[in-house]
Amino acid sequence: MATKKYNERLSQFNPFSDSQARNYSDELLADSFYPNKKFWSLFNDQHEVVVGTRGCGKTTLLRMMSYTSLKRVKDPKAEKLVRDKDYICLFIALHLEYISKHQNSDSSEADRVSWFYFLVSCKLALAILDELKTLLDDIFGEAAGVDNLARAQAEYRLAQSIDSMWEIDSTTSAVQLSNLAIKVAKLYSNVSNISDLLKVPTVFKNTMGGVLSCISRIICEELKFTHQPTWIVCIDEAEFTDDIQQKCINTAFRSDTNRIAYKVATLHFYHKTQKTLSENADALKEQDYKYTNVDLNCDHDDFKNLANSIVRNRLARVEVNEINKVKDFRLEDFIETANNDEPSDYYEKELRKTRDNIADDILMHVAANTYKHYVGKSIDDRKKPLTDKLAPIFILREMKKRAGTGNNKVNWFVGANMVRRISQGNPRIFIQLMWNIYNVAISSASFSLPIKTEIQYNAITDFSARYCETTVELKRIGDEAKISLERIAKFIETSVHDRPLGNAGISFVFNLSDQYFENQKDWIQEAVAFSRLIIDKQPILGKITKDTSFMLVNAYAVKYWLPMQRRKSPPYNITKKILDTVPLQNSSGSQSEALFPEQLKLQDIGGGLCEN
Repeated sequence: MATKKYNERLSQFNPFSDSQARNYSDELLADSFYPNKKFWSLFNDQHEVVVGTRGCGKTTLLRMMSYTSLKRVKDPKAEKLVRDKDYICLFIALHLEYISKHQNSDSSEADRVSWFYFLVSCKLALAILDELKTLLDDIFGEAAGVDNLARAQAEYRLAQSIDSMWEIDSTTSAVQLSNLAIKVAKLYSNVSNISDLLKVPTVFKNTMGGVLSCISRIICEELKFTHQPTWIVCIDEAEFTDDIQQKCINTAFRSDTNRIAYKVATLHFYHKTQKTLSENADALKEQDYKYTNVDLNCDHDDFKNLANSIVRNRLARVEVNEINKVKDFRLEDFIETANNDEPSDYYEKELRKTRDNIADDILMHVAANTYKHYVGKSIDDRKKPLTDKLAPIFILREMKKRAGTGNNKVNWFVGANMVRRISQGNPRIFIQLMWNIYNVAISSASFSLPIKTEIQYNAITDFSARYCETTVELKRIGDEAKISLERIAKFIETSVHDRPLGNAGISFVFNLSDQYFENQKDWIQEAVAFSRLIIDKQPILGKITKDTSFMLVNAYAVKYWLPMQRRKSPPYNITKKILDTVPLQNSSGSQSEALFPEQLKLQDIGGGLCEN
């Protein structure tokens, strides 16, 4: 594809600028979504705490579950859910500025509970009214034979009935759902202090789902549902809640909620209590609710399909015909890859060596005790065990040496697999990394499609260096996390590159005293939640111990030239001495200024679980 043909149009704007799902338009939200098994599994009657790292797609999943958004999903499963109406989903977001307003006040627990219920109820009431409009359009729209009068009459009856149940303002009558929405919005904006709750209708401040449970039968009767649906209330950004507010959520989990199922999205380790508002009853995991981890594996087809969908739909906004004409345009069509996109392919391309040469090169570098097992054997006999076991580490070491010679821009840390790995299966990181690659590409005098590996190398190493630097911005413990992770990375880098060639991994455990480990848990958990660390092998269920095995995310692997695959080798033991004393020398990775848009601060950068 010719350079001139694309530069003029592609350089007008970067289609990967938006990465915050909560700010997406409905159209952009649908374009950034690919339905996977975890999405469909959320349509059930179970209360769930939906956990994942920052940016892993929790908001997108919950927003797309709403009845209005589900109609945009082109899938037989979505069509059946819309048609049968067994589950009707409502989405609300707990905005920080409102949720946190009285968290540290001197108000009583009872008042703070009422404040939380009020905020949730107002959000829920507005979500109900929005979805009712869509339901009315479906029932009285083109598919049913347009009947505007019948629709207007049904809306009038619904508005009147709901108005009488909510009792917001008896001085005016609601004849349309929009009148009710105005009433709710006015109530929401006029109540700014706990003392104002005295004038709030009881149904808005006594329980979390009262505004829905009191009208659910009215809705079913007026819309002539053949059965009572399960109402799924999707609550986003619950990481902002404090202990009292989490008790409110747990109380809903523990109670009879009248066919309302709650899906509450939060970060790993942020749902901290099982207590309810009753001293005699806790909400029990696996009985009253369950944890559902929605992080994606970066090598799984679900993430590959999502990444391809994002690339295809975002580039369609640029309106370059030659791109749009490619059926099922993929990430591999946008960035250059070598052969099968495996590390050995780039090594061969860079050094012009064959796979048969690799085994001989390895024999020259292995430790003596490893070498004796292969002396005198034919190349066929030694090739497979060497390539399987040592080639990934050998190639990594050789490419690091080559990159450190002069100003080399090597064919490494490039290709579609690499982009997905550095993204950690995380849509937001993927979009931000694609922003970087796209921005570097359109600024290059040699730009063409697919984007050349040397351009990818510059963009990816700069992105990774900046990603590691932004660790300092993690709230409360950023400095401690940044220094500790750098020391762990430097220790593993030395073990991989400065010792005789052998099998080397990336997993590690903390070999610390009980008390010292407890002192470290805050930054470790925050590093997992914001995707600086990955919990290796085991699922994340709200708890880490001294036996938990970790891996650094792949941005650190780029900066410090570490293996990205889990190897069959014992995990490194990270001791107090390593955390306290390993020197923080500059690595050979790129230290140049990052190419992030100014608005992308730490809070916009997330991560995902990626078990390689």
